[in-house]
Amino acid sequence: FDGLIVNDTKASSIFGFNHYLPSKISDYLGSGTPIIALIDEQSTLEKVENIKYKANLNDHEDIYRVVNMAINEVSV
Repeated sequence: FDGLIVNDTKASSIFGFNHYLPSKISDYLGSGTPIIALIDEQSTLEKVENIKYKANLNDHEDIYRVVNMAINEVSV
């Protein structure tokens, strides 16, 4: 695929943290494929360093900004 959009689970508001890490992340991290991660605060996904495009799962303006940035930088 040309890229991956991965969505965190909304768990921090319930448990105070989010330990879930989507399985596809490990498949894509070493491939050089762009990843857009929609992250929950205090999640394991938020701590992954090799993801260039991260947006707060609860902030629609942030998601819009990050998706547009990825499209503009990756589009040929």
